[in-house]
Amino acid sequence: MNNTYTYTNMKKALLFALTAAAATAANAQELKINGEYRPRAELRSGYGQPLLESQEASFFVLQRSRLGAHFIDDKFDVKLTLQDSRVWGETGTNSEASDSDDALTLFEANATFRFSDKFSATVGRQAINLDDGRIFSAANWANTGFSHDALSLKYSDSALTLFGALAYNNNSASSIDNGYTTVVKYRYLGLLWASQKISDGLSVSEIFVDEGLPYQKTVTEDGESVTENHLRHRYTIGANVTLKASDVFDAFASGYYQFGRIADGTASQDLSAYLLALKINLKPADGTKIFAGVDLYSGNDEDDTDKYKKFQWLYGGAHAFNGYMDYWTAALPESGLLDLYVGLNQTLGSKANLEATFRSLNTAKEYSAADGRSLGAEIDLKAQYKPVKGVTAELGYNFYLVNDNVRLYKFGNADADTQFPQYAYLMLTVKPSDFGIKF
Repeated sequence: MNNTYTYTNMKKALLFALTAAAATAANAQELKINGEYRPRAELRSGYGQPLLESQEASFFVLQRSRLGAHFIDDKFDVKLTLQDSRVWGETGTNSEASDSDDALTLFEANATFRFSDKFSATVGRQAINLDDGRIFSAANWANTGFSHDALSLKYSDSALTLFGALAYNNNSASSIDNGYTTVVKYRYLGLLWASQKISDGLSVSEIFVDEGLPYQKTVTEDGESVTENHLRHRYTIGANVTLKASDVFDAFASGYYQFGRIADGTASQDLSAYLLALKINLKPADGTKIFAGVDLYSGNDEDDTDKYKKFQWLYGGAHAFNGYMDYWTAALPESGLLDLYVGLNQTLGSKANLEATFRSLNTAKEYSAADGRSLGAEIDLKAQYKPVKGVTAELGYNFYLVNDNVRLYKFGNADADTQFPQYAYLMLTVKPSDFGIKF
């Protein structure tokens, strides 16, 4: 009798333990702690544009520190990432950062609600990464990165991903609409993006972006000047095609068109601009990749001012395109840009990587004051080394072979006396694996 009683109790205890374990697994919660420390020393001697002979090169150290917490439940996530971005010496431990510095910020602060395995919504400050990062990305190279205060919806299954986002910015909480000064480019943002898997080696994506860009207009009412707040709408539509023909060959093609009203200049000017891009990768051997590509950005016509035709950057990682010297990323030439490039990426063992890129840069259209369309050439060299997991050291050296056209576009004078443009940096990224606590 005692054995039967003991056996029955053991069965009950085991059943209870299994039930409790299943309940715990079904309602598992996890807290992940992550961080990043990234200093970058830069020597700028013609970065962005050539230095005049009367100017001196600059040397400084940028630093970015991030500390994040990610709470994960079976139905929702909460993510919070603190970020401190500064230049060494900008502030000290015995001084406070000025209000304009805003060194300490929230890079991410959002909650994600999972309504099903396929459908979720995220509200709050969030990074948006799409396609190759040309239109939307977290802009990791920038010391601050880029994120959006938005509401986003996402649906994803094995063959289709749909993503949409809405944002509306204000300077402060106010009972009166005083317009919006552009801390961020847009006041209103609407985004739709879709990606479809056509076959094992072929996928396509489409994007539509509607930006409400703020501007003020002064009108006269009853003899008094009144400032009105308005929005210009700039629209960007586009598509990308990814082809992976084999382990040796893959390609990525992009096409975008912009229309609406321009974000700068006169409010009466319509926008009509485009971007076409193609990149191919060849992998002839393990660890070796040869890549080549072309980017074509439309530009304005000298004799046709009815429409603004220069393509405008949105919210991508511009540093990854058109050369690491960033001559034509912040602002494209008025006559557009044609970037032809070829490069080699070589992996050395499991810890090191080398990359070299040559770019031939040209305007997309003729400019009467220029001598042809050439904007010289750029050579970018980069080496990465990962001594241990979570630590990456990156060394870069880049130089630009300028010509008179570059001086003309940058200084308005083809005969400007400039130095040899070069840019070097050393960056250390320390990003330990997430530390997780399950409960």
